[in-house]
Amino acid sequence: MLIDRHMPLLAEPCPDGYRITDRGRDFYRNQHAAHTAAYPTVTTPHPDGADAEPWPARADELLGQHRTLYQALVKAWSAAHDMHLAAESEASAEPPASAAVLPAAVTEQAAAVHELWQETGRQRAKLAHAHVTDLAERAERAARVYAAAALGVYHAALTKADPLAGLQPPTEVDAWDEPPLTLRGETGIHAIDATVKKLHAAAVGAPLKRRGPAPKRRRTAITRRPEQPPRPGAAHVSRAHAAAASPATAQEAAVRSGES
Repeated sequence: MLIDRHMPLLAEPCPDGYRITDRGRDFYRNQHAAHTAAYPTVTTPHPDGADAEPWPARADELLGQHRTLYQALVKAWSAAHDMHLAAESEASAEPPASAAVLPAAVTEQAAAVHELWQETGRQRAKLAHAHVTDLAERAERAARVYAAAALGVYHAALTKADPLAGLQPPTEVDAWDEPPLTLRGETGIHAIDATVKKLHAAAVGAPLKRRGPAPKRRRTAITRRPEQPPRPGAAHVSRAHAAAASPATAQEAAVRSGES
């Protein structure tokens, strides 16, 4: 075990298992930054406590609020889209066939009910279409604001600035207030920088050129499902997720670069 390879010991036996020693605390403190950068998906407590964390929990909380708002808007947009399709289908449905033995008055009653149902279907389709358009615009704006917020804290981590300085809870914005999506700096960690750069290029509508030959399409016998419309703001949110997942590691990398 790693514990037994160090003298003095990093941990000592106790009734509950092991208890970290002073030597173990020093070792953990010295190695924490390097291991955090090497394994960004592994969450470990800061050796000096929560107050010494390079990435404040409040920043994650605010980014989570942006993410939750976007997800709620997309869920509402998806429901409105399904309602629009269903209402359109009902509005164009053929009237049910009536039995020939029915009196003309009864047939006319069924026709009147179907006509009313079609009319309400047209009204519901019109209303749902308006909702789809409005929700798509709202989701797109929320996604862009989320991406801008994630980029802001990402840049703060790179420059060792306070990520909370310009980070605000999500608010209602219009097209005139949309923040710019500017990518500045790199962490020096290729896996993070390459992903962030690729998603940022897609979000701003300038995808990077593919290297090498294009992949070959494989033919399959599987019946394709009807294509669903793309989620509004999906590119911005992918960029936001990448930036939001990287700041702590970016800040550790900035700290290491400043120490070297």
